[in-house]
Amino acid sequence: MKDLGRLTLEERVGQLFFVGFQGLVPDAETKARFERIRPGGIVFLQRNVQSIDRTYELNLHLQSQANPPVFLAMNQEGGAVDRLKHVVAPIPSVAELADLGTAAVRAGARLIASELDACGFNLNLTPVLDLGLPGSVMRERALAAAPIEVSRLGRVVIDEFEKKALLSCGRHFPGLGGPSATPISCCLESNGPAGNSLPRMSSHSTSCRRDWTWCSYPTATIPPWVTFVPFRLPFRIA
Repeated sequence: MKDLGRLTLEERVGQLFFVGFQGLVPDAETKARFERIRPGGIVFLQRNVQSIDRTYELNLHLQSQANPPVFLAMNQEGGAVDRLKHVVAPIPSVAELADLGTAAVRAGARLIASELDACGFNLNLTPVLDLGLPGSVMRERALAAAPIEVSRLGRVVIDEFEKKALLSCGRHFPGLGGPSATPISCCLESNGPAGNSLPRMSSHSTSCRRDWTWCSYPTATIPPWVTFVPFRLPFRIA
């Protein structure tokens, strides 16, 4: 295994990128790109998964070829963002689970962690720590509307992930506010002041313990094979 302290500048830059691929396995061009870039992580979408066993074998192979080791990631939330619903039973959205109480949120997170562990992933690009404001596009993906409740339930989700040695990624810093469409859409209509995104996420949810922080959405200037550039939030918002 290559010593991280002895990476070249190019390799250190490559570690900043999480990349994706088309199809069920990376083709020759994609493999060459992985070798050249040496990305810090590889992100799977629903299009990359045919079965639990094949995904586990692919992740095992990708990790064996990586030097240094990579993060093998998926955004598995349940509800509208359920990347495994075609191979296992669908999972309700976190909003539906939160309506049923803490025990349901914990059970849902435990099930997600078990599924990703069985697939060989070591990072889940969730929980969503935005506020579930009325009319917001994030309503069904958010744990609650109240900041302190988002923080409390976010910790419940992350605790269950940690039991399976699954890393977590809180999103979307600094908060999407109350838009009726995601920023990646062509048109963005907001039901609340766009400038209030930061306080709408609040210090309660941003202080929730997690391993990574997802910063909004990638811009159109980033190549399509780059999923996102991760970063660690080095401070707590007061």
